[in-house]
Amino acid sequence: VKPAKGTTTLAFIFKEG
Repeated sequence: VKPAKGTTTLAFIFKEG
């Protein structure tokens, strides 16, 4: 299951931040 393109990016940034 792959989330929306934008959602993935935001989630990644939030997790990295």
